[in-house]
Amino acid sequence: MIKRILYAHYQCYERDGSFVHTREFEAAFRKLCTAKAIQFSVLAPPLVAGDGGRAERTSFLRNLRRRLGRFYLRDIMVFALQVRHVFGHWRYLAREKPDIVLMRFEGEALSLLWACRWLGIPSVIEVNSPDREEHPSNYRQMPGLKRLFSNRHALKLAHGAFAVSEELAGPMRADGGGKPVVTIPNGVDIESFAPGISGKEIRRRFGIADDAVVYGFVGSFAPWHGLDLLVDAFERLLKDHSSIHLLLVGQANAQWRPLLARIAAPDLAPHITVTGFVPPRDIPPYLAAMDITTLPNTAYYCSPLKLFEYMAMAKPTVGVRTGPVAATLLDGKEGLLFAQGSLDELGTALDVLTRDAELRRQMGAAARLRIERDYTWQHNAEQVFDLLDNVHRKSRQGRAP
Repeated sequence: MIKRILYAHYQCYERDGSFVHTREFEAAFRKLCTAKAIQFSVLAPPLVAGDGGRAERTSFLRNLRRRLGRFYLRDIMVFALQVRHVFGHWRYLAREKPDIVLMRFEGEALSLLWACRWLGIPSVIEVNSPDREEHPSNYRQMPGLKRLFSNRHALKLAHGAFAVSEELAGPMRADGGGKPVVTIPNGVDIESFAPGISGKEIRRRFGIADDAVVYGFVGSFAPWHGLDLLVDAFERLLKDHSSIHLLLVGQANAQWRPLLARIAAPDLAPHITVTGFVPPRDIPPYLAAMDITTLPNTAYYCSPLKLFEYMAMAKPTVGVRTGPVAATLLDGKEGLLFAQGSLDELGTALDVLTRDAELRRQMGAAARLRIERDYTWQHNAEQVFDLLDNVHRKSRQGRAP
């Protein structure tokens, strides 16, 4: 029987997409462990407000890595840090004595898994992205270390894994040597994101008319979020719908300057609002101000948190048709999906929902019911616990004389 569980992650910036995931999962899992009389502890770095000046440091480090890349110094330094950290993790685990460790794995964070192996503590990894692939063209990776930092190697060290989408879990399961690897999508707090929340104050604050049909997006304005496609579709729709508005909730970085300049043009500016950064806990009223929520693009493997939040607020979503999105949102019943990159399909879906308020209401209600049934954070925590319990029992059986 499990008596102590350690949850480890390396998320430290409140503006990272993973901040909400780790915070909400930790709260739901702690509640579950308390109900089961299990001691639950968390190993994580201190939280840094904002981005901690990371943008400036990232630019400097990127330039430095490009200069030193031909000497393979980056890989060597990362490996050396892992060797250094493993002794600290060994001492920590020996003192805390968890029965099992759950770790949100990142490609270069192996020291805790090594320490678990040496102490005979079973571990389970959570995988949220594929192996790191994007490096400058002149960056030379050492083949051996590239394999060492991979999800596949981490699974060899661990006793099981789960991923946020089947697109990630499937390849790991095929290479996992029979170890349990399951798909557990993200979730949402249905009490914080509830249809009864009002968005009237947000509309008043930004001068959005009460009768306007508001298209909305919430996110980090990452390059892969497809905001340029959304603005293209919105600009087309303005020709047929005068009473529509686009509400973009998030902070645009330097990469979006051309788009921001375009939005500021006289023909678009009165119809588009960019709010800037909004803390995650303050998001629900912004969603309440929207009539149609959008997911113009996402990576093929992502289980987007915003989609679960949209659905929990009973909003019909127009979203890109990737595997994880299609598995979460039932096309034609809870929202409308479009082919990735298709401006025509995106525009058509938005137009259909703009013209039919009753369809918006029906789809939003169906989306909320789906969330309540399948995608709360508590449901997520229960699935993770079932996996940990399974891994722990198998581990004990393997050690039995």
